[in-house]
Amino acid sequence: MNYIIIEANPREGYHFSQWSDGNKDNPRTINLTDHTCLIAEFVEGADKITNIQQENTILAKVLRNGQLFILRDGKTYTVQGQEVK
Repeated sequence: MNYIIIEANPREGYHFSQWSDGNKDNPRTINLTDHTCLIAEFVEGADKITNIQQENTILAKVLRNGQLFILRDGKTYTVQGQEVK
């Protein structure tokens, strides 16, 4: 199977809204099984912080500019696993 991870990064003053298929995950993992065309949709203005509960010990935060951070054990990490200080 061929998996890819895509991420939409908006210009300053805009925030990610959704992909053209209605999916709101950003970044997003896709299993490529056929020809795929996705368009990132952006909205003008700053987005609000959204908390996403994933399991009991992990909290993901989507911050301005569509950046996703993982909060675990009182520390903040990038989606790549690097601690943010």
